[in-house]
Amino acid sequence: MTLYGCGHKQAIVPIEQVPFGNAVLDLLPPNEAERLRSLLTFRDVPQSTIVYNPVTPLDTVYFPTTCVLSAVTIMLDGTSVEIGTIGHEGFGAVQTALHIRRIPGEMICQVAGESYVMDADSFEAAVETMPGLRMAAFRYLQSLLNLMSQSIACNRLHGLLERCARWLLMTRDRAGSDSFYLTQEFLAYMLGVRRSGVSIAAGSLAQAGFIRYRRGHIIIIDGPGLESASCECYRVVRDRTERLMRGEDEHHFRRSNGTGKLLPSS
Repeated sequence: MTLYGCGHKQAIVPIEQVPFGNAVLDLLPPNEAERLRSLLTFRDVPQSTIVYNPVTPLDTVYFPTTCVLSAVTIMLDGTSVEIGTIGHEGFGAVQTALHIRRIPGEMICQVAGESYVMDADSFEAAVETMPGLRMAAFRYLQSLLNLMSQSIACNRLHGLLERCARWLLMTRDRAGSDSFYLTQEFLAYMLGVRRSGVSIAAGSLAQAGFIRYRRGHIIIIDGPGLESASCECYRVVRDRTERLMRGEDEHHFRRSNGTGKLLPSS
């Protein structure tokens, strides 16, 4: 049991009804959520922690609640660029839902915080036996693919200022806070550019009154203004993710009997 509320108005809520704080886990039906709780542990994840690397097989699945993870591609000359960001809307090591245990790049904690973690073997078994978890995992996998494809276009077509604004907004959404700690060096690493470029972009956003930046501490003080400085990619990715996780893209089809084909719903 746990307590919800403030002051003298508190209600006792059964632990199985308490939200996880992670969108994938919170999509689970009550019976699956209860079964999964015993397989999850809570962990602090420091900034710059390398959660996954291309050499070590995946053995743990992360379900962030307040930390933010970055999927990074590293070239042979050592240069890198972020291709995906994961916060409380999803989970790390989505490949394990498909029984794949290696990733081609790295996954790094960009914003320190907390995460549920689960043994990868247990997660694979749960995906096989829990239809709600399987559906939620596949929805998020499609969402992550959408994010990565949009990021490719964004990195090619949009300027650094727009990309920097988009990245800050996405980090805010995934961390669940307008305030987070992030150095210019790390931001440059994520965007695949030099620190001097990030310094100019962040300075321009601060001068416009959209953010406050001091010694690695970023505060977004004008969210709508920051979004106006961002490219279209922020809103496109956000809207697609929300639609996918609600299952709206699945409502236009029904499964026919016998053939297994997907047919338009009536």
